[in-house]
Formats: sequence, C-alpha cells, structure tokens
Amino acid sequence: MKNVNLTLVTNENCDCWNRKVMNGALAIDPLSTNATFVESTPKKAHRRNTKVWDGELLSMIIKPNGIFQVHTKNVNPLGMQDFAMRMYLEACEVVNKAQGRY
Repeated sequence: MKNVNLTLVTNENCDCWNRKVMNGALAIDPLSTNATFVESTPKKAHRRNTKVWDGELLSMIIKPNGIFQVHTKNVNPLGMQDFAMRMYLEACEVVNKAQGRY
C-alpha cells in the first residue's frame, strides 16, 4: 500500500484510558492513509491436562486439581455391534484406572 503512515504501538506506550483493545491487530482509518499496528501482550503457554486413558469409546484426563474427567468419543452407536456392552466394559476399566490412581 503506497502513501500509508504505519505506527507501531508497543505495550510500553499503549494508552489504556481509551478502552479500545487492539492487541495484535492492524487498524486502518477510513481514508486508508494511516495504519496502526498494536502489539499483543505475551501469553503463557496453555498447559494441557494429562490424558490417563485413551480407549476406543472413552478418554479420561486428570486436571491440575486432581479431579478426573471422562469424555466420550464421537462414534456412531448404530454402527457398532454390542455398543452398550462395550461402553459398559470400557467404563468399568476407566473406573478401575481412576481408583488405582493411574
């Protein structure tokens, strides 16, 4: 883009009083003569929960506070033979795993 004035706003000289959040965004005025890029604030890396079970139908994670959470996988129950029994057996295995504290 020709004839555009580009301004870089870093976290040190950001005006917080205008309540306009533009972190990591490029704002161009309607006349397209001025552009402002505002630096985004660094974020911590997202820490994933530890997966302690990854079966055919269920998966289980343990949260940082020690609570187990069980998730069902996206499967078509009509396409599986003995779906209810297989789900029950895997759920029993997951409970045994949680009781043994993996």
